[in-house]
Formats: sequence, C-alpha cells, structure tokens
Amino acid sequence: LDAFEVGYRKVFEDAQASFDLNAFCYRYTDIFARKGVSGTPELSVARPFLNVQGTYDNALDGEALGFETVFSWKVNEQLEIAASYSRLSDSFEPIIDSNDPFVQSSLQFSVDEFEHSTPDEMASLILSSDLTKYWNLNTGFRYTGSYEFAKGLQPSIFQMDSRLSFLPRDGLQISIVGRNLLDPKTQEARLKDFFGHWTEIRREVYLEVKAEF
Repeated sequence: LDAFEVGYRKVFEDAQASFDLNAFCYRYTDIFARKGVSGTPELSVARPFLNVQGTYDNALDGEALGFETVFSWKVNEQLEIAASYSRLSDSFEPIIDSNDPFVQSSLQFSVDEFEHSTPDEMASLILSSDLTKYWNLNTGFRYTGSYEFAKGLQPSIFQMDSRLSFLPRDGLQISIVGRNLLDPKTQEARLKDFFGHWTEIRREVYLEVKAEF
C-alpha cells in the first residue's frame, strides 16, 4: 500500500467555527483475494457434507481516491452544529491471467467485492443543544448512498438518532436514547464473510444510566 494524504484546516475564531478538508489517494498492489471456489458433495459417508475448497492468491491491484469535509460551528452557548461529507471512488483489476472461465468468474467476483464494499458517499449532521443547565439533547442525521455489490443491492440509508440526557449531579447521567427513528428497520453493515449479506438494524428506544465514581 502506498498512501498519500493532504489536509487543510480553517478556524473562524470570531464565529467559533472551523472547516476541515482532507483528500487521500491509496494505491494497492498484490491484494490477497479469492481466485476460485469449488464445492463437492460427499455423500458416501455416514454424515454427508459439502466439501468447499477455496483458492486464494495475490490477485489484484487497485486504487482509491476521495475526500472528506467537516464543518463545526458553535452557534451560541446552547447550540453546536457539526456537518460532514465524504466521497470515495475506487477501482481494482486482476493481475492474474487465466483462460479458465471459472477462475475468470471468481476473479471478477473478487473485483466486485473490493470495488463495491462501501458506499461512494456519506454525510452526517449532528446538533448538540444544552436545553438547561441539567438537560442536553443530541440529535444526529446520517446518510449513506446505495451501492450494488457482488451479492445484491445495499439500499441507501437516511436515519436519525437522538439522545436526551439529564445530569442531576456530577458523575451521574440519565439518558433516553433513540436509534433509527425514521425507519422501523434498516439493512446496513453487511457481514464480511463469504455467505453474509446484511445486518438488519431495528428502531429502538432505551434508557441508559451512567455513573462515575
């Protein structure tokens, strides 16, 4: 891996705000990837099973380009805002030549897995409000773009999380937390294994008590 990164930061002191911009370029060589998988039924034994054999090699090269921005602003003593946006573009290609259609198909599957394993764009907006001396409300909105990967379509996500906290004294915090409030269930964070697809995150609300001694 060859990694190149550059960043810029601007602080607006009078407005109590800051802006950050980071750009990156990653170049990958000899990536370890699958180039073939086969499955053979073993039926002549007491407990029949499927014998799965996988072949792996340093089979791919690739690169990833992108940037991320963050803007933070303390509007007043009661309200702070933080917004972020990131963009990613990547591409990979096999470095192994083969006339075997099965190997070619497996290599393309690996290329698709690397090229489409993350969303191309992500954004977030976080609002932090001190309602009173003892009450605080944090609300976050998050967005990730949809993308097609080797096993299906990961839908785009737009969700809201929120936390209402009460601090009756130092070292004690009581909070009501809500997650995925805009949709009763969300498919996201797909499992990184051969058979995995998605993890389903459901809407939830719970009480949290945090004490420090």
